[in-house]
Amino acid sequence: MKKIGLIPCRMESSRLPNKPLIEISGLPMFSHVYFRAKLSDLDEVYVCTDSDEITEVAKKFKIPTILTSKEHKNGTERCAEAARKLKLSSEDLIVDIQGDEPLINPLDINNLIKNFNNNFQDILLGYTIEPNSNNVHTVKITLNHNSKVLYFSRNDIPHNFRSNVKLIKQTGLVGFSFSALNNFVEFKPTEIENIEGIELLRAVFYEMNIFGFEIHKYTSSVDTVEDLEFARDAMKSDQIVNQYIGNYVPKK
Repeated sequence: MKKIGLIPCRMESSRLPNKPLIEISGLPMFSHVYFRAKLSDLDEVYVCTDSDEITEVAKKFKIPTILTSKEHKNGTERCAEAARKLKLSSEDLIVDIQGDEPLINPLDINNLIKNFNNNFQDILLGYTIEPNSNNVHTVKITLNHNSKVLYFSRNDIPHNFRSNVKLIKQTGLVGFSFSALNNFVEFKPTEIENIEGIELLRAVFYEMNIFGFEIHKYTSSVDTVEDLEFARDAMKSDQIVNQYIGNYVPKK
């Protein structure tokens, strides 16, 4: 079984235009995701994008890219096209690592690889436990007693009607078997995924087997200016960045 990391990137972010190329500690955001993924147990890692500009920047850092269609509605569809171009087998593991997660920890990628079970899981995703947030930029999930995902929402679920609850927040780390990824994109988009703006609700609707596992290393996507400031500040004390940044950014 091959273990392939795919990093979907696009330039058309409404909240942070040209987000993948925004600089953090002297490197474009997407390159942090790639270099950190390369420190994991993945066999291969690629950036998949429809942007010639991202492709050209990636060449400067010797980052392999797969050019994909501009018609994709989400990163999962983009990963599916890239995976097909790699001509993988049905049992191979695809790890979708969002290009706006510059603080992703390689150990969490390794834990996803270890926890993924092709026998009963179609999809495995990482999550963190947080207090109530009322933040529509983060996706919250509910799980059953076997850690199977029941629902995704941008609202706080479950709602704290009777008492305060801790939320289960999805991270930008999702594993698919190659066959499950192909099945996902063959399903028609659903009304509920369009309402919530969460593509994995399509997998819930069609009763795919989606499970979660807890990530203990903090990670945060960059969706807003405030998120970007947090990432830039956190990178200053980050230990993982020291394993690769010296090859590309001269010390001052």
